[in-house]
Amino acid sequence: MELLFKVFTDWFELAGSLFGVACVYMAMRNHIINWPLAIISSLFYLVFFWNGRLFSDAGLQLVFVGTSLFGWINWRKMDSGHASDRRISRLTHQEITQAAVITLMAWRAWYWLLPKLMPHSEALLLDTLTTCISISAVILQARRKLDCWVWWFIANSIFVPLYISRGYHATAGLYSILWILSIVGFIAWRSESRNQEAV
Repeated sequence: MELLFKVFTDWFELAGSLFGVACVYMAMRNHIINWPLAIISSLFYLVFFWNGRLFSDAGLQLVFVGTSLFGWINWRKMDSGHASDRRISRLTHQEITQAAVITLMAWRAWYWLLPKLMPHSEALLLDTLTTCISISAVILQARRKLDCWVWWFIANSIFVPLYISRGYHATAGLYSILWILSIVGFIAWRSESRNQEAV
């Protein structure tokens, strides 16, 4: 037990990490159970990040709960509908540009607003950036867009050094695993998408 807490700062981090890995693994397999696992992980991390004064990351967990509920409902509808509804698809070039512009505009607005709401926020630049990228990623995932894995890759590439700088080494380790799984997830979904197109 003592060894666990040399790695994890508290039980919330440990539980959030375990459910987080399980969530991404099931998402990589395109399985609907990833959404309830995401909700559980987010609730644990909400408390963890709030205690660590990473208020944007804490708020992000609430957004994750909401978007995970949306994703869960959306995937249930897709799975009960026509086979074409369950297909993994890609964003068009125009949609990629729109998503990038909206994400950057949201980041600028949130970077301006957060310190007014929470004056003691820390790591403000990266905290707000990862929040906005992650929201875009989870919305794309809820729509079964292959591109969601690219957004997760970018977000996780920022999360890892952010959490190392905060001394959250276990969470940084988790996001390192998620960084790898974002690559594996992209490959798995691309392969499934090609198989769907061949049918």
